[in-house]
Amino acid sequence: MSVVPRNTAFSILKAIAIVLVVMGHSGAPGALNSFAYMMHVPIFFLCAGYFFKIESLATGGSYFKKRITGIYLPFLRWSIALLLLHNIWFFVGVLNETVGNGTGVLHPYNWQMFSQRLWSIVFNMSGYDEFIGGSFWFFRAFFIASVGFWVLMRVLHSFTFFSNNARRGWMAVGVSVVLIVWMLSSNLRMTGVAQGGYRELTGLLFMSMGFLIREYECRLSAGWKVMIFYALLLVLFTLYWHSAMTPGATFSSFFALPLPALVGFLFWLNVAKWINRYDNGFKHILVYIGNNTIYVFAFHFLAFKLVSALKIALLGLPWEQLGAHPVIAVTSAFDPFFLLYTIVGIAVPLLVERVWRIGTANIHVPYDRIVMVLMTLLLKLCQRGIYWLKNIGKIGQVLVAMVKELGRILKETSRPSED
Repeated sequence: MSVVPRNTAFSILKAIAIVLVVMGHSGAPGALNSFAYMMHVPIFFLCAGYFFKIESLATGGSYFKKRITGIYLPFLRWSIALLLLHNIWFFVGVLNETVGNGTGVLHPYNWQMFSQRLWSIVFNMSGYDEFIGGSFWFFRAFFIASVGFWVLMRVLHSFTFFSNNARRGWMAVGVSVVLIVWMLSSNLRMTGVAQGGYRELTGLLFMSMGFLIREYECRLSAGWKVMIFYALLLVLFTLYWHSAMTPGATFSSFFALPLPALVGFLFWLNVAKWINRYDNGFKHILVYIGNNTIYVFAFHFLAFKLVSALKIALLGLPWEQLGAHPVIAVTSAFDPFFLLYTIVGIAVPLLVERVWRIGTANIHVPYDRIVMVLMTLLLKLCQRGIYWLKNIGKIGQVLVAMVKELGRILKETSRPSED
């Protein structure tokens, strides 16, 4: 087995992947957009599988704790924050009920809608703002796929035949493919999982593939001839059979995804290793981006609004166009604003995160503790509510008896005196 330390080459690889994610949402030209979508999100799942440690099977508690603190709790904090801001976006014009995207527009929430979305955010990682938080599906898919991969590997670990990591990896790939084919052929959905679970199963497949890559990496050549072959394959898939990790997949779109995603991972990994050889500012920027991709993933849609406002001002567009998601519609084959969208979508979230980190360096805000206290308070309120519901009948009976007694007294005192 080839044990590879988590080095800066993989930080650079993740930086490249997040650039492709933002570019894919920026209104980039068709071919460039298709190229990005084939591999950008799969690279993150492949990296997760690549660095999966068999030792974690014996310490499941720490593995799940890391997933909760690193994926679920950030999702929870940011989703609730955007939920609280949702109606304010309409007041300031960031969102409106006139312009949206191809699926429609958003509307302000009433109390019932707010409450339902809050419950969905907490209990099944859905209900987030479809536009400003449109990329938050990744947190759910990554969380479920990570848990599912651990469970699958734990089951395989219990069989002597799968004591070899390569056998475990191949079996995990096979199980993932069978589940996805079963889902697509029978039109199945994961009950309780938003969007049906296809992305989660695909994430499981890519984690399995990443696990296998580490086992066979010593046999994978990275010479210039192989790199040219990788590039040609990616161009062919981009032009003739591109796909993406999107819900509502077909057999064709599913089978068109794993190979270019794998080739893209290997191609950009070798590019990242080449960049990593040189100690310069470009490398340091990419490493910083790669180590903080979660902020870019979460907030690049919100950062896009700054570029949309600039585009409205420069082109004299109606202010309602600010509500367009994710960017103001491209009106030509090539819209150079996609470059600005990409730069701002990466730079602004990282800049805000950096300023926040410096400003709070000496201030410890126990967010996780606050969340736990709020959830405990909610539970106690529910318990108190149940208590009152149980006793409301008795309270009503006492009130009725008091009213009857008061009526009797008033009736007696109002009778004429017999004297």
